[in-house]
Amino acid sequence: MTIGEVSRLLGLPASTIRYYEKQGLIRPPRRHRGRREFDARALLDLRLAVLARSVGFSVAETRRLRRRLEGNRQPSTGWSRLAREKRTLVRGQIRDLLAQDRALGALIDCRCATLSDCVDALDEGVSARRWGEAGS
Repeated sequence: MTIGEVSRLLGLPASTIRYYEKQGLIRPPRRHRGRREFDARALLDLRLAVLARSVGFSVAETRRLRRRLEGNRQPSTGWSRLAREKRTLVRGQIRDLLAQDRALGALIDCRCATLSDCVDALDEGVSARRWGEAGS
């Protein structure tokens, strides 16, 4: 398949496919008359890269994952450790985003008489959550 056909099939811009190739997320496809020719293995590599990126793996993590999966290992072995690590990071980000959401809600509902009162109240709430003094 040509890069245009793969692009249409997977819904990826050709520039993304070339970027993934340059970053080592996929093996360089064969060339025929100077044009990339993608086989079934290249499509699988691309689908893996798209899946890994869609769940938040960085380019470097996706590259490591592809290398882990290249051997005869079971895919679950390759996915499992990196997925657990990523999930821990994502859950931390979710906690941070929820704290930000609460702080923004407090700003939206602010009825303080002065800017100083508002900043003090918000700062106390953020500090309390940061140090575990208030329920989350």
